[in-house]
Amino acid sequence: MNIQSAKAMIHAASLVDDAILMEGPHGIGKSQIVEEFSDENGFYMYPLFLSHQDVGDIIGNPDTIEKDGHQLTTWTVPIWLQRMREKAAQGIRCVLFLDELNRAPLDVRQSALQLVLEGKIHEHELPVVNGHKTLIVSAINPAGDYQVDELDEALLDRFVHTEVEADAPA
Repeated sequence: MNIQSAKAMIHAASLVDDAILMEGPHGIGKSQIVEEFSDENGFYMYPLFLSHQDVGDIIGNPDTIEKDGHQLTTWTVPIWLQRMREKAAQGIRCVLFLDELNRAPLDVRQSALQLVLEGKIHEHELPVVNGHKTLIVSAINPAGDYQVDELDEALLDRFVHTEVEADAPA
């Protein structure tokens, strides 16, 4: 799929609240496609480079509060989610770009599964603007030529999967 077709697929997914998984070799512009789509359509995009994240970066850190005389564990709001909430409060739809999904540690991938499946992480829900959920787009490199992990079917089944290729003139 070329760049324009990939943008059209992301646009279609944004209309029906589907998540997109783009697969293609490094350096062909997968991140740029998502950035351009976001800019062209008035979305706020927050990229999470999952290979560089710890699970606390995704889910927040545990915190203890007291409620009705009981100690309860809650989770701090991660900075990426706080920034998305600020944009959503202004009526701006958000794209959460999960880059390098198949290079991420297993616990980070499990957190990504909850984000894609439920639109939330622990007690924190992804923003909804005008009835539309946060758009989730993820990118991976193909197995074989790259040091990547295989994604399990439970995660893969949550995405509309597309292969992206370079379409620059020779």
